[in-house]
Amino acid sequence: MHCCGRALALDPFNVDALANAGTLLWVGGNGEEAERLYLKAHELDPAHVGVMVNLAALHNDAADVEGAIQWLDRASARSPDNPEVMWHKSLLELAMGDYANGWKHYEAGLNSRAMRGTGPGFGIAPWNGDRCDRLLLWHEQGFGDTIQFVRYAKLCKERAARVCVLCPTELIALIKSCPFVDDAAEAVNAGDFDQQISIMSLPCLFGTTLETVPAPIPYLFADDTLVPKWASRIHGGKLKVGLVWAANLRRGQPRFRGIDQRRSVSLQAMRPILEWPKADFYSLQKGEPAREAEGSNVRDFMDEIADFAQTAALIENLDLVISVDTAVAHLAGALGKPVWVLSRSDACWRWLRNRPDSPWYPTARVFGQPAPGDWTSVIAKVAHELERVSK
Repeated sequence: MHCCGRALALDPFNVDALANAGTLLWVGGNGEEAERLYLKAHELDPAHVGVMVNLAALHNDAADVEGAIQWLDRASARSPDNPEVMWHKSLLELAMGDYANGWKHYEAGLNSRAMRGTGPGFGIAPWNGDRCDRLLLWHEQGFGDTIQFVRYAKLCKERAARVCVLCPTELIALIKSCPFVDDAAEAVNAGDFDQQISIMSLPCLFGTTLETVPAPIPYLFADDTLVPKWASRIHGGKLKVGLVWAANLRRGQPRFRGIDQRRSVSLQAMRPILEWPKADFYSLQKGEPAREAEGSNVRDFMDEIADFAQTAALIENLDLVISVDTAVAHLAGALGKPVWVLSRSDACWRWLRNRPDSPWYPTARVFGQPAPGDWTSVIAKVAHELERVSK
């Protein structure tokens, strides 16, 4: 911010400096001041597509869908094929259930963005959906993305003799539990495969609509050798509820900081849930926020959990998972466990807007914020529902 301030002191009409300063303010949580600087930059340069895209994203974060669409329409009129415009349009289209346009724009945006990176990093021919012998699906973005979209291995297996998934170590054992995956690994040899595709590209390739979401639940399974370990430690006649209250803060990716903060809640704020006497609560939280369980009535075994396969074994012994928008919510849904998702007002596109259920996970219920930052209403509703189901 210091450098932007110096640049603006030298030239108050520097559009790029205004836009950069606005972004820093936005990431820091000052959306009102960020919008003021963006609007000033837009006034100085009405053709600056990046400023319009940032204004659209800012309105989307504030759950102002109409405002976001208006700014994207302006940006699209200036630059119809701009990948940033297509990317942000896709997020709104997918959130509104317009999968026909959403996947197309999502794919176009990903292919042109640095966030896609270099893929597996070697020259394997891209897959177009035709029959092949050895197909590699590769992980990108977050753990939850791979957990959600590995379901497409079933459709891939109908066209490929062998399907392997390239993914981080924490996912390998879990992904191997999918009956349509032949193998999973953190590193592979290029010569072992004929074709490859990002796992995030599969919905577009298969033309997924709301009506054709492949949802053969469960499609991931807990390890039978690990489940008994937790069965001996989780017992009693009460409802057994797993909790995740905070997202993993992607510290090296500042553009996600605001999202990670908005999709997180403190354990203290969940007191109305924790006070329900007919349930026992178990932490499924990892990272620094896990310390909040100390001294509470939430039992915490997560120090013994090293990967998602072990988390799956713990979840298998629970009756219900209550989670903010994290990979654990996807894991519970993929296992076929009842999962209640606490969703921010600017809900991630995968949970759709103003919808209490999910076409991706038949066992999921979505509890969305009625207004930005309003976790109190969400938690009160969840506490009421918990009382109802545990009678």
